[in-house]
Amino acid sequence: MSLLEESSNGRWGKKPKEKNKQALAEIGQGHLIALWDSLFGHLNQPIAQILLTRGDLADRSRYLNASSTLTTQLNHGVIPIINKNNTLSVAKIKFGDNDTLSAITASMCHAESLFSMTDPNPSPLAYETKPLYSFFLTRKTPLPSHKFWVAHGFVPKGSVVINKGAYKAISRKSIGGRLLPAGVGQVYGIFSVAQAVNIMVPQAYLNPDLELHNQKNDEPSGSLSAHVAMTNETWGGIVEVGRGLFNYNSSDMDKVKGQQR
Repeated sequence: MSLLEESSNGRWGKKPKEKNKQALAEIGQGHLIALWDSLFGHLNQPIAQILLTRGDLADRSRYLNASSTLTTQLNHGVIPIINKNNTLSVAKIKFGDNDTLSAITASMCHAESLFSMTDPNPSPLAYETKPLYSFFLTRKTPLPSHKFWVAHGFVPKGSVVINKGAYKAISRKSIGGRLLPAGVGQVYGIFSVAQAVNIMVPQAYLNPDLELHNQKNDEPSGSLSAHVAMTNETWGGIVEVGRGLFNYNSSDMDKVKGQQR
């Protein structure tokens, strides 16, 4: 189990937002890790510090290396203390919060459970009640590791709206996430080859009887998107049903959309 802690020391107030102050983001980190080392030292428990950025997870080789590092440390009885690397992060690839980081790293090391402990900042005038909590059950058939990485390790750079036939096709286990140009109707945003893209459909296309999360973990050749991980997020009448790594950039995708290949 990994322990995650904000690096900010209370004496320094809010985290600096200006780029020229980014180097100060980790002030207090040394004191914090020393405190963890002292606490675990009473139990003769070795620890290790790991700092991650979103870029470490967006790149497949770096993601696998981070996953291997976590697994190796845990197998050797070392508890990794994981935090966001605010000093090296840029605004566009920062984690939103430590809850997001903890969820992704829990999957990386194949954790059986994730405990997120948050201070709700209750009002001192409120009546004393039992602590509130939420419990989320895991899926009976979880996403394969590679599809989880596609769905959650990336920051999508664009979106495509696909037709009903394409939606039904990528929802079938036998297709394995294959999406062809003929199924794409609209292209939004600017993205490069192998960057993550949201896959969208009109909400009316949704069929609750379709199995969306049990695709084979294949990598079909000649496909527009070699890896598609199914999701379900809604913006107005358009729903995100998956994310994929595209073999075309946005300009070329706009040229070949709707074409039979």
